[in-house]
Parts: sequence; C-alpha cells; structure tokens
Amino acid sequence: MTSRGDLESDIDPLDREAVDWVVRLTVGQLAESDRVAFEHWIAASTAHERAFAAASDLCSHMRHLELPTAAETFERTAAQRTADSGGDVVPFGAKPRHPAMSRRSFLGGGAIAASLAGGLMVVNPPLALWPSLAELMADRRTGAGEQQSFRPVAGVEVELNSRSSSSRTLGGHGLELIAGEAFISVSNAQQPFKVFASTAHLSASQAAFNVQMMAGSLCVTCVEGTVTISRGAYSEPLRSGHEIVFDTYGKVQKAKADEFVRLAWRRGLLVLRGTTVSEAIPQINRYYPGRLVLTDNSKADWPVTGVFHIDQIDLAVVQLERLLEVEARHLPGGVVLLG
Repeated sequence: MTSRGDLESDIDPLDREAVDWVVRLTVGQLAESDRVAFEHWIAASTAHERAFAAASDLCSHMRHLELPTAAETFERTAAQRTADSGGDVVPFGAKPRHPAMSRRSFLGGGAIAASLAGGLMVVNPPLALWPSLAELMADRRTGAGEQQSFRPVAGVEVELNSRSSSSRTLGGHGLELIAGEAFISVSNAQQPFKVFASTAHLSASQAAFNVQMMAGSLCVTCVEGTVTISRGAYSEPLRSGHEIVFDTYGKVQKAKADEFVRLAWRRGLLVLRGTTVSEAIPQINRYYPGRLVLTDNSKADWPVTGVFHIDQIDLAVVQLERLLEVEARHLPGGVVLLG
C-alpha cells in the first residue's frame, strides 16, 4: 500500500509550491510582503506560471465536482440489483446539476490532485475554494450565481441561494443547511419544521425566515410569524421584523431586520449599504465565478455602497477597483487580486 508520505514524496516541489500559493491567495487578505513574494515567485519562469495555472484550474474544477446524492445512490443501487436479477433496468435519476468531473479528469491533475486530496483540505477547504466533502454529499447544492427552490415536505418551501447546500433530515420534516443561505416558508405543516445551521437549531410551525451562513457567522432573519432559535444555553423566539446574528466570537446580536438588504438575493440583487470592503468581498464571492482576494489590508474597512444585479456581478468588481483605486489582477482559475 502506498502511504501518504510516499505519495507526497513523488510530488514535484514546484507543484507543491503552486498549490500552497493558490491556498494562500484564497484564504484571505495578503500582507504586502506576501504579495511581493508571490509576484517574484510567479515571474521566476514559465514553469512557475504553468504550475500555478494547473493548480488554479484544478481548484476551479473541484468547485463544480458532483457526487451522487443519497437518493440517487439508492436509485442506482436498486437499478443494479434489478439488472443483476435479470429484470428491467430502472433508469438512473436526474442528470447532474453541473458537469461532473470524471475520475480520469480528476486524476489528470496528477501530483497536484494528490497534494490536495492527501490532506484535510478536501474535508474543510480554505474559504470554499472548492466544495467541502459535506457539501459534495449534500442532497442539493447550487453553484456560483445559481438558485434553487424545492419542497422537502408538504407545507414547506425552501429557496437556496448561490453557493449553498442542504440535506433533508427527520424524514423531510427537517433541513440541515450545510453552507450558504436559504429562505424557508412554513405554512400549514403537519408538524414544526426544524432547521439545523452550524450549531443552531431552528423550529417553526407558521413562519417565513432567512438563514445565512457566511465567514463563520450565522444570521437568522424572521419575515413572518415566529421562529424558535436554540444554540447551546441560548433559546429564544425570534419574531417577525427582527434578526439575530451569532458571530465568529460567540457573541449574539439581536436587532431590527433590514429586509431590503437581507432578502435582496431573492430579487436577483446584491445590496451593499455602507458595508466594509472586508465584509463585501465574501458577499460578492458568493455570486462571482472565481474568487476575489483583498491584498491591501489598509483598505479593509473602507465602506462600499451599491446595488448590483447578481447576473452582472462583474460590475461589483469594477466598482471595487474604482473605490480602492487599484487595477484588478486576474490570475488563472478565476482568482482576482485587489490591492
């Protein structure tokens, strides 16, 4: 058996460096010294450019990688059992929502693929550079700029925003939001509908509410009715017109909801109202097909205001360029450096 150590020893050092740079460029803001170091590294030779392009392209492909859902796997298994018994073959279910990457294509990344797949980055990738294992195994998942609606059970409607994933639980009477954002409407359901998001549990019998997971924080906005929210020792009803935010530091903030901003995505819009650059970039990245990276930390707190159409999200990048007084640098794999 080939060990992980043996596998990594066969990886070209240049390929490993390229993967490291892709990860560092997408994990967040870069220090000036890092930006200069990267520019020197990629300008060293055409081999460096090719290695970085290969690593970036592989990560871009992994963002669209599809695995069968639990339901599809069941159908495939049932069809195979029928075929083995000599009966009629049941057609396999719906086509993948995105072009699936074949095993041959994935392994085509060679040593770079081995470097990525060899560690925990497959389970917990840096800032959604590619889908996590949990997202790949989700019942439903949307890509950049996509939205999807479905009914997990009678009386409940769910709308998934871009770059979001979810799975049904409790026999359809519950939903786990694995990543991203969802709007849930519960009306005349047979029993309270439950939503599991991060470490919070939500329950509603007659309500409409939005659940957003972003950069380690969780925001729940109640539009109609009442939602009961529980997280650790915290448990409290959230009423219409209010929202609650659990930030990355464990703090809880409750305030009046700005529904125009929070629910703009349902109208195909992204609304930024005095949002700092560091907060605006993750929101733009939800719809942008690549990844924006701020390389100048001194401009992280600059405010951004604007209304952008999700299907024309490139205009938000143009506005950031003008605001920050910089020229965006486009790298392979959809990575864009701002700073």
